[in-house]
Amino acid sequence: MKKAGCIRLLVLAAFLVGAAILQRRLDLLQHFSAERIDDTIAAVRAWTARLGILGPAVFTTAGSLAVLANAPTAMINYLAVILFGYVAGAIVSFLVVAGGTSLVYVAAQYLGRPFVQSLCGTRLARIEGRFLRRGLANVAYARLIFFMMPAMNWLLSVSGVGFRTLLLGTLLGTAHTVILNVWFGGLVVDLLHSGGSLNPLKTPLMLLPVAIGGMIFVALRVIERRRKC
Repeated sequence: MKKAGCIRLLVLAAFLVGAAILQRRLDLLQHFSAERIDDTIAAVRAWTARLGILGPAVFTTAGSLAVLANAPTAMINYLAVILFGYVAGAIVSFLVVAGGTSLVYVAAQYLGRPFVQSLCGTRLARIEGRFLRRGLANVAYARLIFFMMPAMNWLLSVSGVGFRTLLLGTLLGTAHTVILNVWFGGLVVDLLHSGGSLNPLKTPLMLLPVAIGGMIFVALRVIERRRKC
C-alpha cells in the first residue's frame, strides 16, 4: 500500500479511536436516565431556544457530525422529537440520517477505500459485484435490519456502492425506524411527564413500535419471495 494510503488509514483510525474515547468520557446515556432526563430536556430546549430559527439547522449539523463520530442515531431521533415535536422532529431526524450518511461516505471513501482495495484485491471486486447487482435493495435491507449501526455505516460507505444508491437505500431502509423512534421517544417523554407506566403490560402502546416493525419486515420478505417466483 502506498504511503498516502497508509496516512489516510491512520487518520481514519485515529478519528474513530478518538470518537470512542470521547463518547466514553462524556457518558451521554447517563443524561437520559429517569432521574436526569427532565434536566437534560430543559437544558437542550434552552440551548435551541437561544438559537431561534437556526435551532433545527444547528441540530441537524451537530447530529450529522455525531453520526460520523458513531453516536447512537436513535438517541438523536429521541432528542429531535423532544425539541421540535413529532412532525418537525421526524423531518430533522431524516436530515440527520442523510447528513450523517453523506459524511461517513466521504470519510470512508477518501480515507478507508484505498486500504480495502489494496488488502482484498480481486476478491473485493467479486464480492462487490454480487452485492451491487441489487445494490439499492441490498442497502435498504441492510438498513432495515441494522438501521444506522456504526459498523454498518462504515461497511456500506467503504464499499463500491455509489453515493446516490447508498443515500436512497438508506432513506428507504431507515424510514420506518426513524418514524418509530420519533413516535416512541415522544411517547416515553409524555409518559414520564404524566407519571404513566413504561411497563408494556400496563401501557400497550409501548408494544406498537415492535409490532409495526415486525409487520414491515415480514411484508418485505413476502414481496421479495413473490418477485423471485
